[in-house]
Amino acid sequence: MWHNQTNYWISNLRSLIIKGRCKFEHLLSPSVARSMVQLQRFDIADCMCLREIIFTEEIKVEEEERKDVICFPQLNSLRIGNLPNLIFFFSGNYNIEFPLLKELEIKGCPRLKAFISQTSNQSGTQALFNEKVVVPSLETMTIFQLSNVKMIFQNDLPSDSFQNLRKLSVSGCESLKILFPASIVKHLLQLEDLSIIKCGVEEIVSEGEGVEEQPMRFEFPKVSSLVVEDLKELKCPYKGQHTILWPMLKTLRTNCSALLMIMALEDVRLMQERKGMGRQQC
Repeated sequence: MWHNQTNYWISNLRSLIIKGRCKFEHLLSPSVARSMVQLQRFDIADCMCLREIIFTEEIKVEEEERKDVICFPQLNSLRIGNLPNLIFFFSGNYNIEFPLLKELEIKGCPRLKAFISQTSNQSGTQALFNEKVVVPSLETMTIFQLSNVKMIFQNDLPSDSFQNLRKLSVSGCESLKILFPASIVKHLLQLEDLSIIKCGVEEIVSEGEGVEEQPMRFEFPKVSSLVVEDLKELKCPYKGQHTILWPMLKTLRTNCSALLMIMALEDVRLMQERKGMGRQQC
C-alpha cells in the first residue's frame, strides 16, 4: 500500500486505523514504518487479502546500510483482527522494537505463523514471539483464534521481554501445546491476570533443557485471577518434578479436573512441608 513514501504527514501520524475492503497483500515498507515516529495507535482489521503488514521488497543497498531495526517509538496500542490470510507481521531479517507498547491484541488470524519470521529456528517450530520482537513495556496481551500457532513464547527470550506483562488472555488456539517455556516464567513477576480457554494446551509450563536433578520451582507472585477452561488435552501443569506457587491467588475458575486435582495435592504437600519446617525449628 505504502512504498517509500516520504510525505511529512506520515511522520506526524498519531493514529492509523484500517478496516475492511482492503485488496492489498502488504501494507508498509520498512522505510515508511521507520517514518511513523509519532504513531501511538495502530488498528488493522477485516482485510481479507493482507498477508504481511511490513513487507521486504524494498530491502536493497540503501536498507542494508542502516541498522537492522524498525522502531515504533511512541506506539502504545496495537490491535490486529480478522485477517484470514495474514502469515507474518514482518518476515524480514530485522528486529522490531515497541518500547512504549502497553496493549497488544491479535484476533482471528488463522494462518498467522509468527509475529516475525524466524528462519534460523532449528526445531522447525516457530514461536509467535521470538528474540526479534522487543516489548519491554507491554502490560496487556490478548491472543484469540490463532489456530496455526504452536508456541507463543520462544525459549530463552531476553530478560526484559514481557517483564511488565500484567494481563494475558489466550483462547481458541487449538494447535497451542504449551503456554510458557520454563525460562520465561521467572520474568513474569508482574503478571496478575491469566486466562487460557479452549486451547490444545497439554502443559502450562514446558520442561527445561537438560537433566533436572532437583524439583523445579515456579512462582507467579502477583497472579490474583486464574481462568483455565476447556483444555481437553491438559495433562499436567509441568511434566517433571515441580512446585508451582500462586501466593496471591484470589479467584480460580476452571473446569479442568486435572488442574483441580493437582492444585489440591500441591496445597496438601505445601502444608506438610510447612509443618515439617515448624518441627525442625522447635
